[in-house]
Amino acid sequence: MLPQIGLSAPHFNPDFRVPSQAYEQNRLFRRLINVKIKTNRKKALPALANGQLWKTENAYIQIVELGKRLIDYRMMRQLGQARRTQTSSIETMEKYLKANEARLVKGNSRN
Repeated sequence: MLPQIGLSAPHFNPDFRVPSQAYEQNRLFRRLINVKIKTNRKKALPALANGQLWKTENAYIQIVELGKRLIDYRMMRQLGQARRTQTSSIETMEKYLKANEARLVKGNSRN
């Protein structure tokens, strides 16, 4: 038994420290930052699906056919414009839509 404190040796921890006020404030501040970061995140794009119409700054993209890995689409400057169907990978199209800040005009997502 340690005479100065009155604790037996197994319960005594010399490395134990009471958290300081600065530590507590810093912990709360970090938590506030994390909350703010979570609320500022941009929404993820809806999943691609057949028949969707996406609008970028200077073009419309219509999803014609969606396969397992490839996507057929039409890219038009104006709605109703006749264009040939193009093919790309789904991953490439998702990156393009995200990079050009496309928004869904018509159609539902698969979600």
